[in-house]
Amino acid sequence: MSNKKKILYITEAPLETTFSGTAKYIRDGFVENGFEVIECISPLPILKNVNLKKSLYYRILKKIYIYKRDRKIIKKHFYNLNNKIENIEYDLIFSHFEWNLCYLNSDKPIFCWPDNFFTDFVNFYTKPWAKTSIRNGIEQSIAYYKKATATFYSSEWALNTAQNTEWVNSPTYFIPYGIGVEKNITDEELLRSKNKQNNNLQMVWIGLDAERKGLKKSIDIVKLLNLKGVNTTLNVIGINGKSSDNIRFYGKLSKKNKNELLLFQQILIEADLMLFLTKADCTPMVIGEALSYAVPVISHDVGGIASLMNEDCGKLFDLKATAEQISEWIVTYQQKPEKKEAMQEAALAFAHDKLSWKHSMARVCSLIQSHING
Repeated sequence: MSNKKKILYITEAPLETTFSGTAKYIRDGFVENGFEVIECISPLPILKNVNLKKSLYYRILKKIYIYKRDRKIIKKHFYNLNNKIENIEYDLIFSHFEWNLCYLNSDKPIFCWPDNFFTDFVNFYTKPWAKTSIRNGIEQSIAYYKKATATFYSSEWALNTAQNTEWVNSPTYFIPYGIGVEKNITDEELLRSKNKQNNNLQMVWIGLDAERKGLKKSIDIVKLLNLKGVNTTLNVIGINGKSSDNIRFYGKLSKKNKNELLLFQQILIEADLMLFLTKADCTPMVIGEALSYAVPVISHDVGGIASLMNEDCGKLFDLKATAEQISEWIVTYQQKPEKKEAMQEAALAFAHDKLSWKHSMARVCSLIQSHING
């Protein structure tokens, strides 16, 4: 008979694919640290009449309607979920989203590892949420924290808000996520490759939301650099578009497809800088992936990004910084080979020391074990 503690991992989709792939690494980390993981998949119910009517109503008001924050939806979701877990044998409950845990009928320890805190997540986005979605979301969060044994956050941004919120009275911790892309090249080979003479500055942009992730601003910077005499190419991953001499669109690249993964890796190997001029974000792991390939990152100092990098391995600009200001910084950067090499080495070191699934999962498991043991 196994003595392993059984973690009931509640998820809205298979762990192999959900939460930008992060859930898979969390699951694997639990297993590697001696836990047994029971995957409990509970997708949100589809109530079309609720979704269609409210989506249309709030669209007219130019507000964001959040389906999973609807009371009818979440009530039905937990009716299904509580029935599902009733006959499962487990020792503790875990999820990467607090809304998957807020109304559970269970007296077992409950843990969560989200990439944001609800009120920050709402206030941070540029388009306003519907007031009813905010109200319902806060109700869900309050219900979760009444039950929570402990909560881990992937950024200090989220942790700080949680610790300053009056209805959070259970233990909270900052533990960064790890990096989810493997390298097909050693660090030494990588640095040698990047330090070869190259007359073309290779930049990379990765994302699925062109407007929020600042693709236009990134393209404007590349245009300015070429006008200033810096031969620059921007490689765009995740968005389809018409390629030109200076902008190459690759669309979505699946890491499960061998050829597309190799292309993704090659773009990062050849990249000199990453542009990630997002308007709002939580814990964008593409920054960690870039750093692990010795690619310094230029980003806005928003959300949880400061937990993913520091200015030894890139540059954090204020959200109001213009494309002209950023392009001038890049011109100066290009003129200092010793600064480039130092930033590349710092990027690798930060990724290795601060963004390790092995280290982060060991700490999460240790804390869970200590809370279970009382």
